[in-house]
Amino acid sequence: MRVFSARPHPGDSKGVSNHPARTTSSALWAGQHSSAQRVHHALDRPSPHGWVYPSGLMDRAVAACSRTEQRRRLLLARLVMYFVLGPALFSPAPYPDVMRHLVEGLRGQGLLGDWHIPAKSSLFRARQRLGPEPLRVLFTTTAKPMGTEATPGAFWRGLRLLAVDGTCWDVADSPANEAAFGRPDNARGHDKSSLPQVRMACLIEVGTHLVLDAELAG
Repeated sequence: MRVFSARPHPGDSKGVSNHPARTTSSALWAGQHSSAQRVHHALDRPSPHGWVYPSGLMDRAVAACSRTEQRRRLLLARLVMYFVLGPALFSPAPYPDVMRHLVEGLRGQGLLGDWHIPAKSSLFRARQRLGPEPLRVLFTTTAKPMGTEATPGAFWRGLRLLAVDGTCWDVADSPANEAAFGRPDNARGHDKSSLPQVRMACLIEVGTHLVLDAELAG
């Protein structure tokens, strides 16, 4: 790990159909959409994820990348943003359980209506539709130093202490991941590793261990 000092940052100072089947289908879809909107608005309420990433901030990140939904969906973009962040808190859990953890408090307050946890395949497709860009915007917008002069190890002679560090982790064995990241050499021979591997270099605030910037590659 390489540690260096940074100059103080200026902010450091502190249509309706008459066809019966279509009418029934439209009514069902409208009900689901209404429930999805109810969940969407319920996310405006104070909550642990809202303390860190307020719903308005999520909406702006989605809009900046033109990922706002163009038609009515059970999974609205704001909810998908929170869902994509969910595995960081519930990493061993499968997709439906992650979503269940995120919204279970809303059901107890009567805010879900007839909204239901989507199937795993629907969650997977929603994550693909969203893509990485809104998460990148969210990170660059919020990744800022938080240490103060009173934070142990945050400053040295008036300079904020930052460190360059790196890590790596295995990812799913797929052609896309192998093409993007490759496989590291096996130290016990000439064969490649059984899984593709992502490498990350990051800039960290020493006093808080917060990641301020990061680059991912193979």
